Amino acid sequence: MAELLRGKTNRLKGLPNDIMLVMSNLPSGYHREMQILKEVLMPAFDEILSCLDMTHFMLSGIQVKEGILDDSKYDLLFR
Repeated sequence: MAELLRGKTNRLKGLPNDIMLVMSNLPSGYHREMQILKEVLMPAFDEILSCLDMTHFMLSGIQVKEGILDDSKYDLLFR
């Protein structure tokens, strides 16, 4: 599940670039091309809500094992 979240959120991080590319080089007062942004933004809201639901589901069952870092195999982790 974490891999899906990583992939989905990375795709969402590309939205500002998509918006900037649509809005670049627009003549003054011209705005009709901005309707193209609806194709990108509206599904993005659903995707964000989906990611939040997945995160809530994933973290609701998480259990932290106390003392896990006391195991010798983690000795090199903090050097």
